[in-house]
Amino acid sequence: MLGPDVIRLVSACSKLATLATLREVAADPESVTLMDRYTYCQYAAVRLQQATNEDFLRRLNRALPTPDLTVFLDVDPAGAQRRIERRGIDRESIDFLASYRRAYLSLPEFDSFVVVDGNGGREAVQRALREVVASALDLRVSLPRTPSVSAADAGR
Repeated sequence: MLGPDVIRLVSACSKLATLATLREVAADPESVTLMDRYTYCQYAAVRLQQATNEDFLRRLNRALPTPDLTVFLDVDPAGAQRRIERRGIDRESIDFLASYRRAYLSLPEFDSFVVVDGNGGREAVQRALREVVASALDLRVSLPRTPSVSAADAGR
């Protein structure tokens, strides 16, 4: 019914409404905002769905702050599929996951992303993420230890 351009526009407007509140927070040098998605997700989805309105969406979002740190959690598509299926909420094909990964890798901003290997166990990935964030925030404190993870949870 709706083409990819309309779907991406509706999604981008919804995200813009949410992110617009960040401008005030981002102006405070003492604040830290953590998000699991940003405009880059929209642009990758545009490329994945072969929509033609990426330039328009970028203009729409140009007033939003540029993140100080963007972490790309890189997970092998087959491993990502196993995790999604284990979660039991939804399903994604390996082709879709590989295509989405390629869409992210093709973004012009990707060179500024910090890539974290997400293929390890939960504890290793959490440790890597903590180290990246601590470094970006110039934290000189020791990082908290992660709670112990059972062998059954290690692959999630």
